[in-house]
Amino acid sequence: ASKNEIIKKIPAYTSFIYLNTAVLYFQMKKYSLAQKNISRLILQHDFVNLDTVFQFQIFVFELVLRIELNQKDILNEKITLLKKDFKKLIKSDQFSRESSLIDLICEFCKGKNIEKKLNTFIDKYSNISNDRNIIIDYLSWATNYFKSD
Repeated sequence: ASKNEIIKKIPAYTSFIYLNTAVLYFQMKKYSLAQKNISRLILQHDFVNLDTVFQFQIFVFELVLRIELNQKDILNEKITLLKKDFKKLIKSDQFSRESSLIDLICEFCKGKNIEKKLNTFIDKYSNISNDRNIIIDYLSWATNYFKSD
């Protein structure tokens, strides 16, 4: 599909191809390939035309990939930009899950003990259904990633 000229002419299709490919690679634990596809998605000319919430969730997913790739230097830059560019969404109750995950990742990158914050995250979001679409299951990822350290 990514090589089909007709599909390539419709930016939304290309965006979903990159995103779905990234998610598949993520699920296969091929984080470098997942990051490559997310980067291609973000660098697309029409990325800025995507819904702001969708962009925000893609950037949160990118944080997860960067942490999996142990790219803490890049991760700190990405977090700073994310907090600046999506300040309103981060403060919104509707996106408290993403905000909590960003805080958790921030604390981890600073080398702080995150056990208490992780347990709070797990307790708070374990009983909440996916009432809206998210790219990956943040709760499962955080539990698996941080509990295995």
